[in-house]
Parts: sequence; structure tokens; C-alpha cells
Amino acid sequence: MAIVYQTNKRTGIKYAYESISYWDKDKQQSRAKRICIGRVDPETREIIPTRKRKVPAEKKIKPGPVPITRTARCFYGATYLFDRIGEEIGVTQDLKTCFPGGYRQILSIAYYLILEDRSPLSRFPRWAAIHRHPHGDTISSQRSSDLFASIAEEARQRFFRLQGKRRVEKEYLAYDSTSISSYSQCLRQVRYGRNKDHEHLAQINLTLLFGQQSRLPFYYRKLSGNIPDVKTLRKLLADMNALGYEKIKVVLDRGFYSAANINDLYRHHMKFLIAAKLPLKFVEMHLDPVREKMRSWTHYSQTYQLYAYSLPITWDYAQDRPNKRDTLTGDRRMYLHLYYSPERALEDEKALNSRLSDWQEELESGQRHPEHEKQYARYFEVKSTPVRGTKVTAREEALAEAKRNYGYFALFSNETKDPLDALTIYRNKDLVEKAFDNLKERLNLRRLAVSSEQSLSGKLFVQFIALIFLSRITKKMQESNLFKDFTLQEALDELDVIECFEVPGQRLMVGEMTKQQMDLYAKLGVVPPASLQ
Repeated sequence: MAIVYQTNKRTGIKYAYESISYWDKDKQQSRAKRICIGRVDPETREIIPTRKRKVPAEKKIKPGPVPITRTARCFYGATYLFDRIGEEIGVTQDLKTCFPGGYRQILSIAYYLILEDRSPLSRFPRWAAIHRHPHGDTISSQRSSDLFASIAEEARQRFFRLQGKRRVEKEYLAYDSTSISSYSQCLRQVRYGRNKDHEHLAQINLTLLFGQQSRLPFYYRKLSGNIPDVKTLRKLLADMNALGYEKIKVVLDRGFYSAANINDLYRHHMKFLIAAKLPLKFVEMHLDPVREKMRSWTHYSQTYQLYAYSLPITWDYAQDRPNKRDTLTGDRRMYLHLYYSPERALEDEKALNSRLSDWQEELESGQRHPEHEKQYARYFEVKSTPVRGTKVTAREEALAEAKRNYGYFALFSNETKDPLDALTIYRNKDLVEKAFDNLKERLNLRRLAVSSEQSLSGKLFVQFIALIFLSRITKKMQESNLFKDFTLQEALDELDVIECFEVPGQRLMVGEMTKQQMDLYAKLGVVPPASLQ
């Protein structure tokens, strides 16, 4: 069940309909039955009932847990943990608000994806038969496809708004992208592009916005596989504006750096921290005068094992105004944070020396590679004679220029003044990379296994919900130093063996728990389930 929206063309009023999917045996296809539940307020976007309607008793969704209708013994410990986490961070309530008819199914599939590492959805019925979970019943492959297809864009955006209001202005948001391979001809956004490993593959791209303090994802978007990172920021800013967020802070890697993006961030009055590539003329202009000065002991950080230096600078702001046919210009305050890492410089130099040796050997042996021609011309002089053969000489000036910026890197910010604070914030951005790893490896998103755009959008959303739970558990395990004794899977397995006993008309009975299981709940910030020990 899902909520869909449609505008009356004659009156201009937008109405909300309750859409219930079902299988038409005669036509052998999925169908939907719609019931009008009210009109949508244009300002608050709330659904206002047009008239009272009688809901059949068998279809009325009662609040609270699923009532016990069978006598069964099920595994309960891990799903109980997820229930409490969902209540704590508001995911369950927000899903119920946005998907009143399907939120329990969404939660059950998310629970399954977390507990059954890399398992296909076709095995969900087997898992559901032995676990207590929100939906309380099995979901076939066909029903899961119907569920994914019923998750509407409007409801997803509403969920993002509700989740964002819980934390969006309180922390920096790390923004990054990844690619997901697919050779499906049914998905329009599958395009050939280069992934992070510079491989040319058919793929779609996925962008993710992650809270650095809460360590929870709060927004994602899929886009065509041939769109580079630098072009996605403007759309993110438009999305944030549409969702009603004005005061947000973003952390971006160097793939998003461009003058146009910096101008857009200023135009939307957003606080930012962004990495810049070296060599970059704008950075080198400020780096050259302080290159030696910043490498003094007074600027050395023992914690990070590097030198850090900060400069207040001015950004030349420019905004094109097509309506007025002019360009608005001005100065904007900015902080340039410069860093030099001796260890990084040594690693970069070793890597270059290794590549130089390979290129020299290719030239002397006559086995040249077309993709290395630019490097041959830049770093070597090649002379060939009939008597002495091929002689390869290094261009020392080119090598010195290449090594000149080794070990240096830079960050820009319009808020953070201290270079070490800026570095701490930026390095925390790696949690996005870890989130992408969880999506691809643990939540089975390494390859797309869907046949329609609607199913892909819905499946991504359910996997995003699972990622929220995974991220919360990971954060608690890090804070409690649990990774010293458990992997994530081991911790979940330890709780998953706790049983419960369901009897109609009686309260749920929970089986015995060990001291280690009780301690696990406590360190994960959850009160253990009531036990009849």
C-alpha cells in the first residue's frame, strides 16, 4: 500500500489517493486500486480529509505491535534491537507517516538485508518463518517487487524532510558519490562511465549525504552513470532548497571542486569545507610565499604527523543573472588551509620512481605503450643511433617540477578557521566511503538485480533504510569499543539467537539471555527485552 498524488486539471487541487497493489490473475500482471483520502494543503503539504469514510474493520491498521495470532517460537534478539533503534532515531515513526500501509514491510525487508549478509530477497520467506519482525508475515518475490514499485517519489521526499529536520542544521554533512555496475537494458540511467578505479563500465551513479556527528545517512539520489561528480553539486543544492533546508554545512572531496560550485555554495549561503587539487594556480599563488615558512616546528602537529598552516583569503565571487543580463561580482571571505606531510611526500616520490623505471624500461626495450606517450615526452629525452642503440635520459627539470608539490594538500572553508579542526572534519568524511561499502557488500548492491525503474527506486530506498540501522549500530560499537571483541556480524549473531514465545491472548515471552548478551544490549544503548528467567 502506498500514497500517490494527482492534480485535478480543472480545479488545480492536488488530491492524495491510497493505492493498493494486487495481482490480476486474468491479465497476469500487477494492478492497483486507488481510494481518495483527501486533498493536499499547498503550504503545509498535509493531507486534509475531504470527507469521513468508513474503513472496513479488516483493513484498519491499529497502532502498536503486530497482534499475536499464532503459537510459535521465533528468533527475536536482533530484530528487537532494530525495533528500539528505529524508535530512538525516529525512522519507524517517519516511515509510518510517509508509508502508513507499507512501513512494516519496508522495515521487515530492511531487517532481513542487515541480518542475512549478501542473501537474495528470494530467501526472505525462509527467514521470516523463524524470526519475529514488524510485518509478521512472509513477503514473496512478487510482493516485494510490488512493494518497491509502490514507493512513490513524493513519499520518499517527505521522509527525507522528516529525517533531515531531526539533525540537518546541527552538523556537517559529508557528500560523495559511487557507481553501481549494471548491464540492464531496461534502466534508462545506465550509462558507460568511469568508476573510482578508473574502469570504463556500464553503471549508474549514487550520491549520498551523511551526517558527520550523528553518523547517519539522511539523503541519497541516483543519476546517470556518465555524470561526473563536479556536475552533481548544483542539483544537490536545488534539492536541499526544495526540501526546505537553508542552513546546512557540507564536506566535499576534490572531485567536486570548481569555481562554479564554490560560487553556487556562496549563493545558497551554505557553509562548506572542500578539498582542492594540486597543482592549482589559485592554491599555488598562496602556497609559494609560505612554502618554507609553514614547514617550521611551530606549525607541526604531533597528532597528525604533518605541518598545518592557515591563511585568510578572498574569493572572487561571480553570479550570472540572465534576467538582468549582467554578472554580479564581489569579494567573499574564505580560509585556505595548507598541509605538508613528509610521509605522504615520500610515498608519492616512491610511486613516481617506480613508474619512471617502468617507462624507461619500455622505451629502452622498444615496447612503448600508447597510453604512456605523454609521460615519455614529459620526463625523458630519447636518442637512437644505429651503433649505440636507444639512449634514454631523464629530464631533471620536469622531475623536479613534478615532485615540487608532493606531500602538500589544501582545504577551503568559509567557516572553519583552524587548520587542524578543518582536517578533523574532512577526515571524518571517510564514513561515506564505509557506508558505500556497506551498501555494496553487505546490503547486496554490488550489482543491480531489478528490471524496472520503479523497482530500482523502491529497492534503493529500502536499502537506504537498512543503511541507517547499520550506521547507528556501527556508531554505537565504535563508541563502546566493541570492535575489539566482535565484528558487526558476530555481534548481531550473538543477539539473533535469543528466542521469544508467542501465544495468542498472552504477552510475548522472551527466552533466557546470557550476561554477554545483556552487556551487548547495554553497550548498544538499548534496554534488554523483558525476560521471564
